Amino acid sequence: MHSINLYFMTLLVLSSFTFNIILSHNSNSKISSDFHNERRIRNAVRRFSPYIYTSGSETSYPTSLENLKINWGRDLKNSYSSHISFNYNEGNLLNQDTPIYVKVHAKKNGDYLLTYSFIFANKECGSFMKIKAKGKKGKKAINVNLTENLCPIGKSNGGIEHIQIILSRNYQFKKTIYSYHGFKKTYLKNEISWYNTHPTAYMAKGTHGMYTKTGKNYFISSSCKTCKIPVKVKFYDVTAKERLFKGKPKIIASNALKINQNSLTEDEKKILHFNGRFGEKIQNNNWLDLEEKLVNKLNSLFRICSKSEKFIRKILNKARLHEGKNEKHNRIFMEEKERNK
Repeated sequence: MHSINLYFMTLLVLSSFTFNIILSHNSNSKISSDFHNERRIRNAVRRFSPYIYTSGSETSYPTSLENLKINWGRDLKNSYSSHISFNYNEGNLLNQDTPIYVKVHAKKNGDYLLTYSFIFANKECGSFMKIKAKGKKGKKAINVNLTENLCPIGKSNGGIEHIQIILSRNYQFKKTIYSYHGFKKTYLKNEISWYNTHPTAYMAKGTHGMYTKTGKNYFISSSCKTCKIPVKVKFYDVTAKERLFKGKPKIIASNALKINQNSLTEDEKKILHFNGRFGEKIQNNNWLDLEEKLVNKLNSLFRICSKSEKFIRKILNKARLHEGKNEKHNRIFMEEKERNK
């Protein structure tokens, strides 16, 4: 009898031990799975981090928040950060250790939106406006082909540009979104160039707009066919493939990952709660001066009609409004629309 009881007690102990091993295995599997998902997200952020081609004569490359020496003591909630100071020499060197600030947003449909933000100490002139007017005025043939540098428009201290990448729930590349002058354009995998696993963009000289090709990149194009002398207007940036910026992606905000606050610098913590606008406010007087300059120049070449003049002013106003939109777009890491998707 004693041996039978001992036998059953041994079975009970072994069963309990086996059950605990199973529980422990299941628990460890869950932890391992959760860790594996986080690891895959972080790997995807590194794997698909965009590489940026720039002009060899570019004067302002991506820089760090610390290098801007931002004065956070002021109330910036709804103001422009036009007071930003920065170390010119460091902020304008191509440094491959420069951070690219990343926000990882898990969407309700299971996709991931990765926002890569490139910080700039300043923006220089770089956009151009091309005006063509061809027709007849009486017996006189009119053929005007005018290109104007938009400087000083767009020149300011402080700036930011974004490239966004959308991944599937399986962490595979689906599409990317490039930004320039308040515009956004979406591209599929076969519509962009790649550097191994990294999507590549071509940064406009001076303005830092992100494009998919070298040369002239048109961002506004319009025409007035009903004008007495038909007029076409185009705005464009210029890109080149002369230097390569890789940078180092750093995740500082996410609703899918736990961010170690101790790994963030004070500037990185501050920027997460910054609801102002990053960069100087556009100067409307510059746009008005440009309007008058172009209208007067065209009038000196041929007497433009009131409809043509109105068209020129309208297209310039459209460009001005998009620059204003770009300032709003520069409210980094505070996109309410993202949170509601």
